[in-house]
Amino acid sequence: MKSKVIYTYCKLLQYLGFYLLSISVMGQNSIQASIEAGAADNSVLVTLLPSMTSTELVTNFQFAIGIPVSEVSPAPSPIPFTKGVGTISTGVIPGVSGLIPSITVNNTGLTIGTGGVLITTQDVDGVSHYVYTFIFNGSSSTNFTAGVEEEMVEVAFNSCVTMPCPTNIKLVSLPDGGSTFQDYFYINSDHGDITNQTASFYSDTGGAVSNGGCTDYTCESYVGLGAPIDLPIELVLFEPRINQCDMMLYWETATEKNFSYYQIEASKDGKVFEPIGQQKPGSPNSTTKRTYKYSIPSNLQDHYFRLKSVDLDESFEYSPVVYAKAPCEDKYYEVLLYPNPNFTSELMVDVKSPEVVEKVEMHLLDAFGKVIRIQKIDEVQAGSNKLRIETSDLPTGTYFIKLIGIEQLQKPLKFIRSNF
Repeated sequence: MKSKVIYTYCKLLQYLGFYLLSISVMGQNSIQASIEAGAADNSVLVTLLPSMTSTELVTNFQFAIGIPVSEVSPAPSPIPFTKGVGTISTGVIPGVSGLIPSITVNNTGLTIGTGGVLITTQDVDGVSHYVYTFIFNGSSSTNFTAGVEEEMVEVAFNSCVTMPCPTNIKLVSLPDGGSTFQDYFYINSDHGDITNQTASFYSDTGGAVSNGGCTDYTCESYVGLGAPIDLPIELVLFEPRINQCDMMLYWETATEKNFSYYQIEASKDGKVFEPIGQQKPGSPNSTTKRTYKYSIPSNLQDHYFRLKSVDLDESFEYSPVVYAKAPCEDKYYEVLLYPNPNFTSELMVDVKSPEVVEKVEMHLLDAFGKVIRIQKIDEVQAGSNKLRIETSDLPTGTYFIKLIGIEQLQKPLKFIRSNF
């Protein structure tokens, strides 16, 4: 009789345990992910949307960001990039060049450790993409509320070098995890895998969504960025303009946010650029149209130009490159000082002459006209002569350059010595 009671009790526990397990599985959270423009410049924010209210002890969280290859130059390097990066909660991902990612916000309570960061080149929706996969591990208790979006991780990319920053960014899950077997969205907790596998992604910002519907990570899914990445400026127009024989660079912006200054850069071959001037806005922020002009010296006509737009936090981006062709035949003397304001160790004095001139002196004068330095030049050649004069020891202030020996260039030229 005792044996029968024990058997019946054990069977009751078995059925009860199965019943409780069934309730637990049926009531498990099912979480989707999305992507939107972040608060930081050139950043995206990864968000989560839970199906139910629960407290999860999250132990693993990973996601993959896809950026079209055609929108990135120079390419991230090395490719593939597959290694652990130590223990990182926030900060720049080390060991990457080109388009470099950094974690600017991390609300997961986890860190990038042995899992690391993976960067590969793979097709998404039939188009070649650079795929950045971020894998977070650890243990962190997270409170989810049904239907309430949670902001998890913000990823910023360094300023784009030779192209505008990418805008067609996607959060992706590749079939079978792609070439690394880990290129997908996944979240795991003490309740197991709580990813919504059949519909991994959602969009509340208008981005395109494609969910594969598979329950085993074998389908491709993605959600696109619904709004562009927040950039320090919105450049509407940048072009050279002609007024008889004079040329200028003209540009317009629709908005400027936390913006510092423009650096104008010139290149003879369109590849190697040098700074030739700067312009600062009246204030760092603007939501109305602003216009700018920069006169192109005649000796820099027939050159390529671009703008380097620098934000207050020193992040920057480049404009498209434009070409300015000389409108008139140049047959006169000219001197150009750059960079001006001068903040480097030397001042470039570019003397353009239609003929050879011997025994020229370059005088550096202070604001009161006192000569503080003389540099002798044996011969000025016909054409452009790039001369340099040391300025690293000069205090900030106003100075002049005067050329002695060229009758047509007797007027002193002013430059500003600055720490900026």
